[in-house]
Amino acid sequence: MVTYEIRGTKFLVDVNKGILQEIDDPENVIPFHALDNMDTHYEANYIVPGKSLYSVFYQGDMANVERVKIPQMTALDAEGVAQKYGMELEQVKGKSDYEVITSQEAYKKRVQGVQPIVEIEGHPFYVSLFAGRLQPKDDFSTLGISIKALDDFEGANGKAWIPYDPKRHEIADVDFEKLFALPTDWIVIELPFAKELDPYGYALQYGIDERDLLLEYPLFEYRKARTVPWEETEIQELIDRNKKDFLEPGDKLDTSEKKQQKPRR
Repeated sequence: MVTYEIRGTKFLVDVNKGILQEIDDPENVIPFHALDNMDTHYEANYIVPGKSLYSVFYQGDMANVERVKIPQMTALDAEGVAQKYGMELEQVKGKSDYEVITSQEAYKKRVQGVQPIVEIEGHPFYVSLFAGRLQPKDDFSTLGISIKALDDFEGANGKAWIPYDPKRHEIADVDFEKLFALPTDWIVIELPFAKELDPYGYALQYGIDERDLLLEYPLFEYRKARTVPWEETEIQELIDRNKKDFLEPGDKLDTSEKKQQKPRR
């Protein structure tokens, strides 16, 4: 177990989660991506009594706020970093966190304009933040998936869970109040939000320091969207409620009419 002490308080260095976690209070964590990256080390304004990072909401005595220096994860736990990113220890030593976490090959391609790709149910989609869409390859019959619309479908684990039509390559148009059986024409897929889909493009678009964002969201050239099993969602519970609330004995199920609504987990 690797630890680091900040002004008398010991923190566990958790490179897998990218955090410093207070030994005596595991709920108190400091994310490395929230620190000021100085390339060779991190710095931060630290509230000594609170054992936490300073924020604009702090109303205490500024005499309790000190500027602290914190080593890079590669210096604190080189073995842990090497293990996490599948590298040899010698490949990690002497490098900054940014150099290890951000694939230089992937970075070079992204700077040259190569778009990230997300595979959804076997079909590749190009991530285009400037167009605001996930654009399906070789399918010009649809605009694809609106990246902004992902914000309306918050699911679990900080991801978006969207109803997806695999034939039309777009968000399914669903009336959840008329859902009386498990769908056969759409599924639920899990997608990251914009920052994670293309952190480089997001930083460029909004004038953010790319190093900070890429430490939190490493570049991916290609990733697969997860299909969410029905049992992880609340679809069956919704179906049961609809049957109870809207169907009379002997009624025939009809799910033909649809309109887009936010799916429930």
